[in-house]
Amino acid sequence: MDDVLEYLGLTRAEQEVYLALLRLGPSSVTPIKKQIRISASKLYEYLEKLARKGLVTHVQTERQRIYQAADPEALT
Repeated sequence: MDDVLEYLGLTRAEQEVYLALLRLGPSSVTPIKKQIRISASKLYEYLEKLARKGLVTHVQTERQRIYQAADPEALT
């Protein structure tokens, strides 16, 4: 999987965020932050970059944004 993500041009940090989302499933920022131990500001930056690349989507609930990784099968 890492080879595919690297081929897609993801940085190591972006790869970590994407893989954390795959493990967690749909998630808010807090569980992602805890899993990979990253600051919220950096996490939002990486999530935005991944969203622009089509690898992460989000939905806005009443209270928070829920992020989800794109299906890895669609990457190949």
